[in-house]
Formats: sequence, structure tokens, C-alpha cells
Amino acid sequence: MAKFRLQRLKGGRKHVLVTDSAADYLRCLIDEMAGDFNVLCHVTVTEGTLGTRAGTAPDGHWMRVEIEAAAEAPLLDRASEFRFGEFADELNHVFVKFYDRDADAVASLDGSTFRNWTVRHRRDCPWI
Repeated sequence: MAKFRLQRLKGGRKHVLVTDSAADYLRCLIDEMAGDFNVLCHVTVTEGTLGTRAGTAPDGHWMRVEIEAAAEAPLLDRASEFRFGEFADELNHVFVKFYDRDADAVASLDGSTFRNWTVRHRRDCPWI
């Protein structure tokens, strides 16, 4: 199992996160990306496999990624709801470049406040 290490600055102090969970690592990176876009949203990343969505399988670990604009976003930062679409588009671009995607779960465009993907990290690609 791979070990992932993230260094983050919070309140001027360095925090180090070490995990063997690709889902935890990806969630932290998406949180940082949302911060860079100055978007208020909720991020959920769960691990599973394509067939069963849980456990392990020969086809590799799949992750279900869901992002949803925070309900309070329009009240706290009106522009955040407009940046959400840009953030989701950039995240989709990252998934296209570095991840295999489940064809049935490509970015959901049913609304501007929620998007989801089912992805698996592509071998020989760097982790974002």
C-alpha cells in the first residue's frame, strides 16, 4: 500500500498528514484546490471498486468523488457560487488527464451546485 504525505499551512503553522488512503489524499488535495479557487463547497471521496463499490478487486481501487456548493456560499460570498462551475470544470480536467473515469459517472451536469465522478488513478501518472 502506498503512503501519501501532504504538508499544509494552517494558521501559519505547518501540518503534515501521512495516510495510506488514496481517498483521504485526494480529498485533501481537492480541499486545497477549492481554497485556491476561493470556493465554499463540501467534498466527499470514498474508496471502492467499480463492480462492488467496496473492498478490493483486480481492476484497482475506484474512488467516488462528490463536490457540492455549500448552502451558505451565496450568503457569505456571492461570487463563490459562480466560481463553483469553474472549479468543477478544472477538477474534471484533472480527472481526464490523470485518472480513468467510469463512463457512467462522468461529471454530473444536472445542476450548477453538485458534481460527481467515479475515478481510478492512472498508472504512470503523477498524483495531483
